[in-house]
Amino acid sequence: MIRSTRGLKVTLCLFALGLVGVSPAHAAMHWNVGGAQLAASTPIEGTLDETGVLQTNIGANSILFECAAGKLVGVTLELDGKVKGGDVKFETCVTKVNEVVNDFCLPLGPSGETGVILSNPHDGLIVLHEPKAGEKQDITEMNSLVEEIVGGMKQPVFARIKMSTSCPIGSNIPIIGKLTIIDVTGGITNGSEVLKEQATHLIEQGPLTELWALSKTAEHVVNILGKAKVKLVSGAAWSGTPD
Repeated sequence: MIRSTRGLKVTLCLFALGLVGVSPAHAAMHWNVGGAQLAASTPIEGTLDETGVLQTNIGANSILFECAAGKLVGVTLELDGKVKGGDVKFETCVTKVNEVVNDFCLPLGPSGETGVILSNPHDGLIVLHEPKAGEKQDITEMNSLVEEIVGGMKQPVFARIKMSTSCPIGSNIPIIGKLTIIDVTGGITNGSEVLKEQATHLIEQGPLTELWALSKTAEHVVNILGKAKVKLVSGAAWSGTPD
């Protein structure tokens, strides 16, 4: 689980997130590669830098989906500071119910592969977030390209976590809402690192994330923990720049 000049974030974090604040204002921008403005679609790749964790609560149970590995699939930087999303694929995943691994709840991929969670395709766009007057953050807002009826309402579905029908918390858990990501390379947490041309950027969940499991209720709020490294497939240094 990244875009434009300001946004190099990529969804891998699939990997992480927060909330608050004023509505984000969209800004024009572009990506830079090797010191020049991006001129064509450019593939990027990303991997987890640490264990990725999706935390929520279901039926009075504390739930952790923990994945040791993850990568971006089919994601590219595009013109106008956009990110064309493929999927985020998490592997070597386990499910902990009340802090204990439950083998009946082992995530299953699209073809039944054990320990796999595959997100739906989603696109990204960099936005300017102002948590308070005089303070600005460059974040990337990721929006699912898949909408389904969940709880009687059409919702953007970020992913569906599928498990055995013997799993006590359910066998098909929709993750709905939106994810934002922020560049935290070098331990800088205000998003400004996306403006610096670097070969690899480190990202995590950003502010204004709004994710839930099953339904939009306080009980089912989702938090994504962990960081991911994102780079161009070519290995060239890259950044984002406001127009």
